[in-house]
Amino acid sequence: MQMSAVIFVLFSIYGVISSYLPLIIRALGFSATATGFLMAVFEFAGLIIPLVLSPLVEKTGRYGFFLLIFALLMAVVPFPLVSNTNFLITALLLAVFSVGYKGSVPVSDTLTNIMLGDRTERYGTVRVMGSIGFVVTNLAMQFFFNLEEQGTKVLAWWIIVPSVVYAATILLAPGALKSYPSVPAPKDKTEKPDKNILKEFPPVYWAGIALIFMGFFAFVPVQKFFSMYVTEELHSNTTSLMWAISATSEIPFMFFSYKFIKKYGSLKLLIICTIAVGIREIVYVACPNVAGAAIGQLFNSFTYGLFHPAAVFFCTEYAPQNRKVLSMAFYSIMATGVSSIIGNAVCGVIIDSLGYKPLFLIFAAIAFATAALFTFILRAHIFPRSKD
Repeated sequence: MQMSAVIFVLFSIYGVISSYLPLIIRALGFSATATGFLMAVFEFAGLIIPLVLSPLVEKTGRYGFFLLIFALLMAVVPFPLVSNTNFLITALLLAVFSVGYKGSVPVSDTLTNIMLGDRTERYGTVRVMGSIGFVVTNLAMQFFFNLEEQGTKVLAWWIIVPSVVYAATILLAPGALKSYPSVPAPKDKTEKPDKNILKEFPPVYWAGIALIFMGFFAFVPVQKFFSMYVTEELHSNTTSLMWAISATSEIPFMFFSYKFIKKYGSLKLLIICTIAVGIREIVYVACPNVAGAAIGQLFNSFTYGLFHPAAVFFCTEYAPQNRKVLSMAFYSIMATGVSSIIGNAVCGVIIDSLGYKPLFLIFAAIAFATAALFTFILRAHIFPRSKD
């Protein structure tokens, strides 16, 4: 698989950023509130700018070339980022880094599927290399890196080196730098343009998108602020280990997610996983120690390992046949992107005002309320009556 090494190294970078980005910002002297807003800027730039670039990437078909640009951005930003304490400059640097960081995944996914040709069912065997890279990097950092002792400039090298290696793997991957321009679909002259595309989606689709939005929103304290919780509340240097546990737990569940989806259906599974988000956050409150944090991380098997594939399946299952690409855009932008942007800003304020335990309790309540509300709203689809 030509892209296996590329995916492995890319998600090695994700392993560093997922674990340490909020800690980098905090180490620069920013409050939790400021950190939340800076993380929101990071998410916003990573959502909007790659979206604007995507038509150009698809039109030219030069996926490998854009991946090289993204790798370059990730390689040059870390040192200026850790050497600066100005809020606006930090926001700008985070936005630039986010373009490379967030833009790499959809482009590499598209290139991987193009290079697989008619063997796209093997995508999972390539993508699993990303999870392995994430775990390996976090385990290595657990043993060989200590933020308090070595500081952010040493941490910058943990981002720069894999970014350079990432660029090298793109250059060496057979066929990665070839041009794969998209072929325009033939236009149906009899088809009349629909002025309101949104009406093509059934009401259950929008209810499901709202459920996914709220599920991801409830998940933000864990997904974005867990590293700060472990470092500042538990006073532990096990951040990397905790993320390795999290990523490892999701692998088998993601691999066999199709079995769960087939048995329970996507909507019921989304409800179950949203409840799991709440339980995970309650665990952190009930067991405020390293052992409790580790137990909570095991819930990632449900809160991402099953939630993500169930959400993706839902978006393809309930979307009109000719709107599946648009449906996935709604998922990426509305359900996951916007929820993360809002959640980051809100969580930072709550941490400064109330602390971590109230943060987890508030968002656990949101998760449970979301599950209850949408179980009622979608009851006809979650518990369909058997036909006699």
